[in-house]
Amino acid sequence: MVNDLDRHLAFILGHYKSGSTWLANLLSLHPDVMGLRETHVFRYSQDCEDFSECTERLYEEVAWSGGGKKALARHKVGNLLRPVRRTGQATLKPSERPLTLLDLSLADQKRLRSSLEASRSWQEYCQRFYGFHYQVLEPARYLVDKTSTNIAYAPDARELFPDAKLIAVYRDGRDVVVSDRFHLQNNYGREQDFEASVETWREVMETQLRHEESQGIHTLSYESLLADGVETTTRLLRHLDLEHSADRVNDLLHR
Repeated sequence: MVNDLDRHLAFILGHYKSGSTWLANLLSLHPDVMGLRETHVFRYSQDCEDFSECTERLYEEVAWSGGGKKALARHKVGNLLRPVRRTGQATLKPSERPLTLLDLSLADQKRLRSSLEASRSWQEYCQRFYGFHYQVLEPARYLVDKTSTNIAYAPDARELFPDAKLIAVYRDGRDVVVSDRFHLQNNYGREQDFEASVETWREVMETQLRHEESQGIHTLSYESLLADGVETTTRLLRHLDLEHSADRVNDLLHR
């Protein structure tokens, strides 16, 4: 285990279709941050009695998996072609975009799997997952997990990692519902259940409001990032105790 791991962790708790991916991408551009694609580690580790099964889902199904082993060749080729595709434009290094399983070496992927499957509780599972990444990524100051369902697990994250930073980004519910509709149509060919979408947004907002003060969650809105990105980003970096000069903030927003 990594000593004082929680002091090097930050969790973007969601919401769904509310800018959490945008925020994770923004923070990952900071030299003292490494972001993680959506992991669902808290949910999977608590819902699964068999940690081998839980790890298999993690390695194949969630955004952090990068598509799993079947996508490994495409991932490697994509990294090779990235400078070619973006000729004349700044390209992102692997350390400047949220990390996936496929960014780890094959040896590290195997070591992490073995470590996770040896866990004896969901708490140990989470500690092993984040501790492994932090050891691999040092000297990154912060490891930032972005998972849109984690707002429901804010008390668990706070109890397990008392000094971790918790961040919630939220959005006008009308825009969330519209975005959800087109996301389902364009990516899954599914029709939206309008009432269910509205109710989900309401439940998530109520959960955030319930946990905000008690769990020490730093909140910001999608709209504030659009209207005043400089001030909103500066306040967020200050909350994370990260360098937040005007040049740094403008660079992050520009990129």
